Amino acid sequence: MRPHEESEASIAPWVALGAGGWFVLGAGSTVTDRDAGELSTAAFHLDVAHPTGFPLDMALFRLGALLPAGDVAFRMDLVVALWSALACALVAALTERLAGGVAAPWRRLLALLAPVALACSATVLRASTAAEVYASALGVSLVALAARELGDASDAQRTRLTGLIAGVTLALHTSARPAAALVLV
Repeated sequence: MRPHEESEASIAPWVALGAGGWFVLGAGSTVTDRDAGELSTAAFHLDVAHPTGFPLDMALFRLGALLPAGDVAFRMDLVVALWSALACALVAALTERLAGGVAAPWRRLLALLAPVALACSATVLRASTAAEVYASALGVSLVALAARELGDASDAQRTRLTGLIAGVTLALHTSARPAAALVLV
């Protein structure tokens, strides 16, 4: 990076705010279809949902249920919206990093288009607006990739941090495990 580019602020925090608003506006006001009812009930009772059980999601949904806003299911949907907003912000930050040699206006445009495409995907939008487990799997996989690619730590420190975060995927949806393994490779 050129010296003057280092002082430029990332658009990732703005992407997180915008994506968070987008997903919160789309969040279900009560229990929605698919697995949301089962997952919401299991989280509320601190029970086990269908295999793999999703312990991290259950704990976070239960914490979300304590928020003083709307229906209990809506509160759990907010947890999913936050995971998805984090994922969009990480996609923006990673895109900025990968486009480091591109002129600043184009780099910012690319860093904005990537999370917008993600947030507008029908699959991501469905999984980001109801109590589902896919947003956390996506979020933690992107956190592992960001730990590997972003920051000033030594290569060995980044590798250890990435391994630690990838290990968290044992408490997540099974689809996160291959994604975290790809990050490590």
